[in-house]
Amino acid sequence: MSSKAYWKYDPSLDATDILVAAGPCSLKGYHFLNTTAAVAYVQIFDAAAASDVTIGTTTPDFVLGIPASAGALMALGDGIKFTKGIVAASCTAVGGSTGAIIVATFFIGS
Repeated sequence: MSSKAYWKYDPSLDATDILVAAGPCSLKGYHFLNTTAAVAYVQIFDAAAASDVTIGTTTPDFVLGIPASAGALMALGDGIKFTKGIVAASCTAVGGSTGAIIVATFFIGS
């Protein structure tokens, strides 16, 4: 694992899953802004590639609910460990497949 930490920004995270980080890493923090008038759920998966995840079918490893028209900010200290990598998407239900647009910033470290 690299000892470097970095930010990954996505101005429109939705139901199209993205690869946030490849390989073993830690999610050390995040900032999410829900720009919609409904609750949104950021689904996070321990996966090596976006193609390893099918939104609405693959069970997320970690889900964060973001209130309507609100944000969430968290520093996670040592972080949440991922062995394969981090893939993320944002939906209108905990395990759903309908997109909800979130402005997402992930802080990734080793």
